Amino acid sequence: MKPLKYPIGILVLLLMVSQPGFATTVKEVTSQLICTCGCDTMIVSDCNCGTADDIRALVQGKIDQGMGKNSILNEFVAQYGEKVLAAPTKSGFNLTAWILPFVVLFAAIATVTFVVRAWVRGSQGLRPSVVTVLTERDAQVRERLRRELEQFDA
Repeated sequence: MKPLKYPIGILVLLLMVSQPGFATTVKEVTSQLICTCGCDTMIVSDCNCGTADDIRALVQGKIDQGMGKNSILNEFVAQYGEKVLAAPTKSGFNLTAWILPFVVLFAAIATVTFVVRAWVRGSQGLRPSVVTVLTERDAQVRERLRRELEQFDA
């Protein structure tokens, strides 16, 4: 009978320690909902209006009934639509809201890299001709200056 005492005690201890990890909290649910009071920018967990208090009480009641986070969120989406969610769902057309910023960032980096490489290649190709034009121009200016000085001295 003694050999069973320790495994059962360890099992009970593990269940007691792991229970809070499975429990859904009001903060966990309300941090994913936008307040419906009309401010449209506040998350229910941070909003101080009466509507947010009512939503928090409603969520607490649903948690007390044994509903999980996803079930509660699905009920709010069914009642108010997806606009009640603080972040768009990661499915369907809303997936573009998650992917598009990364696509735009990648395209911007690629464009900047392409433009910088083109400028570097272009400037390397122009350098010899620019230097040649400047030296020819310098020779012309020096010759003209020499002639004018000779005319001035004469």
